[in-house]
Amino acid sequence: PGRWPPRSTRRLGRRFQRFLEGLDIDWEEQTAGVLGDVLAHKLGNVVRGMRIWRRNTTQTLSADIAEYLQQESRLLTPVPRVEAFLEAVDILRADVDRLEARLRKLQRRG
Repeated sequence: PGRWPPRSTRRLGRRFQRFLEGLDIDWEEQTAGVLGDVLAHKLGNVVRGMRIWRRNTTQTLSADIAEYLQQESRLLTPVPRVEAFLEAVDILRADVDRLEARLRKLQRRG
């Protein structure tokens, strides 16, 4: 059983998303021909306002969920603790590498 969606589908989805993000369509101008300039501009303002609201809401919700999972439910470890742990692992790895090199040197002598 593989992951869903398959890797090739996820790759295609990401490529399509980048393609759509790269499009620079002036939707306000496109709708002005049908709705008129004033209505198209008002509609554009509404859409822009909704984008800002969505972005702010997403950021706030993400921060609130992260805080809940870290502080209240303790399901996630706070980032500073994870970073400290990873730094300690790196130091330990370097110490073990030095010890291993020293042991090899001592074995060659003996």
